[in-house]
Amino acid sequence: MVTTIRRELLCRHCGANWHYDGATTRTTCPYCGKPKDARARREDAKKYAKSAERKESLIDWYAVGENRRARGRRYTILLRKRVFFRITGDIHPCCARCGCDDPRLLEINHKNGGGNKEMQHGHRSHRFYIDIANGTRSVDDLELLCKPCNAIHALELKYDKLPMKVIWGYDESNLAI
Repeated sequence: MVTTIRRELLCRHCGANWHYDGATTRTTCPYCGKPKDARARREDAKKYAKSAERKESLIDWYAVGENRRARGRRYTILLRKRVFFRITGDIHPCCARCGCDDPRLLEINHKNGGGNKEMQHGHRSHRFYIDIANGTRSVDDLELLCKPCNAIHALELKYDKLPMKVIWGYDESNLAI
């Protein structure tokens, strides 16, 4: 059996994708160092999915709601990592203005505004993420900003330059005991 090797690889750990020119079936992610299988397994998966036992086990697995929710959460996390990697080119995304690196606070910002028109008030936001992750949408006009910097950017587009700046830091003196 001849093994086909994929040329575009995606790391499920860090969300990075890269072009692979090697001839071996095993490689490592150049960004996070995790091992990666480069074999194209679509035909194998089709043969495997035809077995009756496999189909029954998948039906049973999908019948449990928590399994479906967990799969959706994993997919959403990986999609977010892939989008952040496409925009920044780094597996450690951070705000383009202040350097905040908490992924819960990071948002995609349209540099010239107009993001609301593109996403149609949330109706196509998932498609927006998928297009970025797959590389079908250009990311030249996008950047990652944290929520406060993104709010300041929106105000600057509306009112010109503002007399404020966001500085992230950790101050132990303000902690309540």
